[in-house]
Amino acid sequence: MGAASDPAVVNGIVYVSAYVPGENQWVNGTVYAINATTGTQLWNYTTLGGEDTSPAVANGVVYVGSNSYGVNASNPYQYPYYSTVYSLNATTGAYVSSYSLPIGWVSSAPAVADGVVYVETFSSEPWYSVHAEGAFYATDWSLGPTSFTTYSSPAISNGVAYLTVCGVNDTLYALNATTGTQLWNTTAAGDPVVANGVVYAENGNEVTALNASTGANVWNYTTGGVESSPAVVNGVVYVGSDDGNIYAIGTQSEPTPVTPASSPAATGNYLFVRGSDSALWYNYWNGTTWTAAASLGGQLASAPAATSSGGVINVFVQGTTGAVYEKTTTNNGTTWSGWVSLGGVLAANSAPAATSSGGVINVFVHGTDNALWYKTSTNNGASWSAWHSLSGVLAASSSPAATSPGTGQADVLVHGTDNALWYKTTTNGGTTWSGWKSLGGVLAADSSPAATSPANGAMDVFAQGTTGAVYEKTTTNNGASWGGWTSLGGVLMAGSSPAATSENGQVYVFALGTNNSLLWRTYSNGAWLPWTTVGM
Repeated sequence: MGAASDPAVVNGIVYVSAYVPGENQWVNGTVYAINATTGTQLWNYTTLGGEDTSPAVANGVVYVGSNSYGVNASNPYQYPYYSTVYSLNATTGAYVSSYSLPIGWVSSAPAVADGVVYVETFSSEPWYSVHAEGAFYATDWSLGPTSFTTYSSPAISNGVAYLTVCGVNDTLYALNATTGTQLWNTTAAGDPVVANGVVYAENGNEVTALNASTGANVWNYTTGGVESSPAVVNGVVYVGSDDGNIYAIGTQSEPTPVTPASSPAATGNYLFVRGSDSALWYNYWNGTTWTAAASLGGQLASAPAATSSGGVINVFVQGTTGAVYEKTTTNNGTTWSGWVSLGGVLAANSAPAATSSGGVINVFVHGTDNALWYKTSTNNGASWSAWHSLSGVLAASSSPAATSPGTGQADVLVHGTDNALWYKTTTNGGTTWSGWKSLGGVLAADSSPAATSPANGAMDVFAQGTTGAVYEKTTTNNGASWGGWTSLGGVLMAGSSPAATSENGQVYVFALGTNNSLLWRTYSNGAWLPWTTVGM
């Protein structure tokens, strides 16, 4: 046996590939299956090429990439004529199928997910995916510039493919595993590893941990130079270093769980909450699962509020001084601004509300005079107006809610002193406002409403009723008429309030349960799905 690949060990069998170096070509690449206990060879299979990748094993099949140089007098080490992905029976070594790539050198061990084999290639077209039966599945997932080389093995998790590209700048990419659409990228190198919503990779002398959904940095750990790809076992990250040590990075390798300590806020696919440490925490729905929670710091004196428009997410909180503070991202959470004060003085135990449309943001607060106040930005928060009063008398310890059912329109809702739900509207960006209108109902003490607009002219409003359940009321014609109050069930923490958001016609409502767990429920295809738990 010549030079060997990294092994794969499955069900007591070691799978490894080896090749014999030649003068101008590499030949006799062979895949071996060896009993892990006795070292007895169980079978071997010789591939067409000579330089074989490390194998991958899934569902009783061994997958391996194989490369063979063509002979060319002027350039004997040109790109190979043969680059093939083989699939072999894991028990017998019998040939199952193969697929010859149209271009590129297979430079990574295969990764297998949902019946698709992913390999990375050394060429200007680095990604191919091959159906497990051998049929071509997708080609040419463009990553932009073609002057790069690729040597890492991909990682697949929750429908996302993670791979690194080596060149002038090492870059880690997250791609939709079905379409190849780029989701995010950041600086990193080596073979990425994904565990519990976090991507681990090398970055110079550091091990870096990144939010798998957004690419946002979770933490970095400095070593004497990272030599190997990380491995994650039982919440510990292991990595080899150029300084001769193996590092075991413990408690910081996983995001610290947080206990929600406020009502939630939601916008788009993002969920925010004040944690038990009084900091702002958030997680993200990637279409399949909730990511691990990440802290945005700060010291909050209230629940948060959040709004988004045109790729910009703005989060607002009451700070310990009683003023409103804002934090913003313009790249879907990869980086965040610092905290910026918007001034104002909020009533104790109240939170701001916000809505945005077309770059116009309105922020509303319960003032110390128990009236509703607001201020406006017409440039996505780059500058703000002064505070203006909308009058009204809000119930003690309540917060407003806001939504935008159309361009230039904003609706703000409050818990009145009669415990009914009241609202007022602007249709011209806040130049003029309607009078207060009652939507009735009997809201639980110390609770606040929530609102979202799933379609133009539509509003769904939510509140905690006196039974502790969430109640909903809707309009589809800009408030010209409203449906009755409908119970969505659930049992909320006393004094807490629901949150709501909508995407692509679906409505999501969130609540803080009686055991401090975050709950959510989805309206999809004309029906409400059951309440489920959001992990934080």
